[in-house]
Amino acid sequence: MEVPGIERVRALLAVAISLVVLGLAACTDGEAPALTPDSSESATGGRPGGTPREQPNVVLFVTDDQTLDELAVMPRTRRLIGDAGTTFRQAIAQYPLCCPSRATLLTGQVAHNHGVLGNEEPWGGYGHFDETETLPLWLQDAGYRTAMVGKYLNGYPDPADQDGATHVPDGWTDWYVPVVGPYQYRSFTVNENGTLVPRRQYQSTWTAETVSSLVREYAEGEAPFFVWSGFLAPHVGGPVEADDPTGEGRVGTPAVEDRYRDTVAGGLPPKPSRHEADLSDKPSWLEERSALDPAAMNELFRQRRESLRSVDDAIARVVDTLAAVGELDDTVLVFTSDNGTMLGEHGFNQKIYGYEESIRVPLLMAGPGIARGAVRDQLVSLTDLPATILDLARAKPGLPQDGVSLVDATNDHDHLADRHLLLEAGGWPNEDQQRLYTGIRTSDGRVLLRYFDGWVETYDLADDPFQLDGTTSEAERPWREELLAELDRLETCAGKECLAP
Repeated sequence: MEVPGIERVRALLAVAISLVVLGLAACTDGEAPALTPDSSESATGGRPGGTPREQPNVVLFVTDDQTLDELAVMPRTRRLIGDAGTTFRQAIAQYPLCCPSRATLLTGQVAHNHGVLGNEEPWGGYGHFDETETLPLWLQDAGYRTAMVGKYLNGYPDPADQDGATHVPDGWTDWYVPVVGPYQYRSFTVNENGTLVPRRQYQSTWTAETVSSLVREYAEGEAPFFVWSGFLAPHVGGPVEADDPTGEGRVGTPAVEDRYRDTVAGGLPPKPSRHEADLSDKPSWLEERSALDPAAMNELFRQRRESLRSVDDAIARVVDTLAAVGELDDTVLVFTSDNGTMLGEHGFNQKIYGYEESIRVPLLMAGPGIARGAVRDQLVSLTDLPATILDLARAKPGLPQDGVSLVDATNDHDHLADRHLLLEAGGWPNEDQQRLYTGIRTSDGRVLLRYFDGWVETYDLADDPFQLDGTTSEAERPWREELLAELDRLETCAGKECLAP
């Protein structure tokens, strides 16, 4: 049955595919992701060759600030999770900023419900997160062992708590989280189940080793396990290195593992939104940003991709370990990022804004219950992942869920085919703004953003994939008032109210 706006969706996705191909052209990795939907095999049980257990293990891989097109430099991840399972091509972070987005992954709630409205005070950070009702606690109630490895929430540990560095939140069987130098790639101190342990190795390698060790340990028992595997890459991080940009136009970059230094050539591919001269359709205060140095941005482009090659190695290592201990057929693998980021689009080198490069994230899933070899075009979000994991684990949430399980969507391309999802962000451009903007992103590529000062932007991605024309005229955007009315409701939605239309 044809769903509303299906022709718009097809047009939108044709453009999206061309954009990803554009990103691949700038990549030196020889293998490209499968971009065409195929006749996927429905998955009602485990992978071929095994009898699935009732509750699968779950390993969640989360990168930091990774854009959708940067998946191009991760061929093993695409093969081991994407080709073996389902690739979602329209996945978004409803609040494209680290701490609020990670709080969503831990609760299944959008930011205005879980209360983390930024990375730091006065509206956000770890101090605003309620650790008494979270995904790991609900999984433990269902019999799971749980582990957190890598980045947790911005602001953890609490500097006001003298014992904060050794604090382990309830719900975690094992806890391995950097607490000193968390944004240092080569030298950091880890809270290992309440004990502080200095580490002197590349952080992505440490993450892979730690997760693999836990997998081997957990495989000796009978209980299923959930492991959050958090990577710092490709986020900016130290130490500063010789090839980093310098001078007035310098930008922060990730530290690259030695074996991958200078392995990515070229620079940012040409893109109309990276050379946007007319900003009259954007909020006036956006013009206050500083100009970006092209050479520095090209170096950032290369180093981000080089850092992700180490993540690709790390994920392959974990998958190899799962196979070696006989757990792979009983494990659901999920790969995503907490948010995207803009690399020069509209003159920005940051996330938080509701533009596509900022909200779009990679999302791959594989394992028991997940369709194999599938490419799905439904609009989905990180808010859906806790509900998905709970569904697979046969566990019950302790909070109302603002998302829905994606299991059926992996097996049916018409499931969840028409959605309108809330976008929101706050705490910037000044700390007095609890909400910078709210907005709506629809399945058929309509975008509406309403800022704190009343400015409204509207985009039709089927006709304007680079978001160059933020026309606000109702004559040109006949759906403008309809979405504004819907936004009035979504701004305070909870549970099923967030699942409009």
